[in-house]
Amino acid sequence: MKSIFGFIFFILAAGQIWAGPGIKIVPDSIFFGTVPRESNFYAKIVLKSTGTAPLRIDSIQTICPCIKIPFNKGILSPGDSIILPISYNSESNIGQRNRFPHFYTNASDKPALLGVLSFVVSEPENLYPLCVRPYRISASQFGKKEVKNFTFYIVNKSGENMPLKLLYWDNEYYMVDFPSYVPPRDSVRGMIKLNNRGVANEFENSLTFEYINELDERKTYSIPIVRKRFNVEPEAQTK
Repeated sequence: MKSIFGFIFFILAAGQIWAGPGIKIVPDSIFFGTVPRESNFYAKIVLKSTGTAPLRIDSIQTICPCIKIPFNKGILSPGDSIILPISYNSESNIGQRNRFPHFYTNASDKPALLGVLSFVVSEPENLYPLCVRPYRISASQFGKKEVKNFTFYIVNKSGENMPLKLLYWDNEYYMVDFPSYVPPRDSVRGMIKLNNRGVANEFENSLTFEYINELDERKTYSIPIVRKRFNVEPEAQTK
């Protein structure tokens, strides 16, 4: 009988330990991979309230001014979630860059961490075994003529087939025509296709893809996308 009461006490005590607010960041790391320096990149995360009590988000400290996560203080009920945009400027120094923004909440005395990881390069066109040309996609408009499609090329300098997989893009402004692989010592074409909102607005965005190199290693690569509208006359106003 004592053992039964002991077991019940243990379950109740464990429930007390597990009760309370909880936080989960999905994904818990953003891998931008290879990026040109001094360029802007974008991603989104989901912030989830996983506990049995409301999650209070007190502050987000990005640690590095190269990262921006717009958010005000807020409370999430158990089971609720929000989507947060992340912007990252790849800085001027080349090499591996690992940043960890801190999320301060009532779920723990210690902050939850988000990894923002990249490898900054100065001359992306000289990369081996893969490079993208152009390494910055200008989707800009000059004058009245509207151009909706913008081409880029993925170049494979190795002697092996290189599988490709698109990981991230933002379809608010555009869609992506993206190849599934690039043959050895060859190049394939990709295309940014602006939707109506993309044509009508200026924006900065990026896309991220994965490739498998000749050593069967998975690598990540991100391409900045910028749209400006130059010398575009405003639409005539009707009286």
